[in-house]
Amino acid sequence: MRYLFYNTIMKERSVVLPRPLKGFREKKALFVPYDPPSFPIRSMLQRESRGGHREFPGCILYRMDGTVVVYGAIGAPHTALWMETLIAGGTESFLLLGFCGSLNPELTIGRAVLLTSAFSDEGTSPHYDPSSNLFFPSPDFQEEMTAFLEEKQIPFLSGGAVSTDAPYRETEAWIRDWKSRKADVVDMEASAFFCVANYHDCRAASIQIVSDEVSESVWTKGFGSPLLAEAVQTVVYPFLTDDKAE
Repeated sequence: MRYLFYNTIMKERSVVLPRPLKGFREKKALFVPYDPPSFPIRSMLQRESRGGHREFPGCILYRMDGTVVVYGAIGAPHTALWMETLIAGGTESFLLLGFCGSLNPELTIGRAVLLTSAFSDEGTSPHYDPSSNLFFPSPDFQEEMTAFLEEKQIPFLSGGAVSTDAPYRETEAWIRDWKSRKADVVDMEASAFFCVANYHDCRAASIQIVSDEVSESVWTKGFGSPLLAEAVQTVVYPFLTDDKAE
């Protein structure tokens, strides 16, 4: 009965609705929630953006050749807020270029991961789909991203994620639990990203770069690592400069 109640509420039209932003009504959007300490992605966006930008609390929007880049919107609530706003303006396709912690020893700092799924351990997705805590990218878009990575000869592996609102509550028990459920990486946005896109019948995919490694006893940080800086150039830059990355 509880599920039926929430399922009914979920399908109702919200009283509070987003308003589209003038100048940012593009069909495609690229989300970059994090940037390494030297801010290489922001520097690239400032160089490449020919359509201008607009700053908001917590993020910056850039307009680049038919694509809106949402830079710095960290976490599931912030992600959903900007997805809703852009969808209201006509955006149909979403790519999340994120950074993640590895729960899988094979995924080391600097490795690129094409997400195949994302468990929700965050509080935003249940407002869109309370029936599940596992969400998926769009199959056709996933195939396009695979082809693009292969065409550009960008090395990558595939894996599943768990998204959390509380990165500083990744306890030993929490890590063991999600590893047992076959989560390979942890981030803060992917599950809501897939869930909101699915709710609105939009396309979504996510490519993540491993920024740190997490085991039951050790946290290995790579935020300032040369491997991460190299991965940003190899993985992120092609999506900011190549018009085939749709």
